[in-house]
Amino acid sequence: MSDEMNTENKDQEKEQLALLKQRATLLGVKFSNNISIETLKAKIKEHMEPKREDTEVASKEPETKKASEGKVLSEEELKIKRRNEIRKEATKLIRVRITNHNPAKSRLPGEIFTVANSVIGTVRKFIPYDGATENGYHIPKCIYDFLKTRKFVERKKVKTRDGERMIETPRLEFAIEVLPPLTPEELKQLALQQAAAAGKA
Repeated sequence: MSDEMNTENKDQEKEQLALLKQRATLLGVKFSNNISIETLKAKIKEHMEPKREDTEVASKEPETKKASEGKVLSEEELKIKRRNEIRKEATKLIRVRITNHNPAKSRLPGEIFTVANSVIGTVRKFIPYDGATENGYHIPKCIYDFLKTRKFVERKKVKTRDGERMIETPRLEFAIEVLPPLTPEELKQLALQQAAAAGKA
């Protein structure tokens, strides 16, 4: 009876070893033909466990960052965070002095400009012209970027041998001078002036 059990155990061991060798071959684990079951198991286990470097690389997911408080942000949270950062940058105020070069708008006190896209939404601002901005006027950066590239077509009549003809020349519509930000004292004075103006209105 014991001989039969020994034979059965040996058959099971051979079968187990054969399966382990097959698995090791599939995994690319090298082994000798007379390797024992325990040694082969250990080799497979070692191969399956991630190396320290691999673990460190895996832990650094490309689109996952930790917030200052240590919270891991999801992809969606990262997109929202990035969108908010872009909007904050686009809407930060820049102090400028604006000169209007378009003669067709020489009598206009100013205009309302709108900049909109899917990230920053809609930003709308009334921009006064010329003398109204002499001491500086604060406008959102996205509108500043839009105004500094805006052009109009200047039309002039010139005399030629064949008579007169109209020449059209594209020109920048505005000259925009960026002024330094107001000091805390100037901001305080501006707030007082605006409060006084509001009281008189």
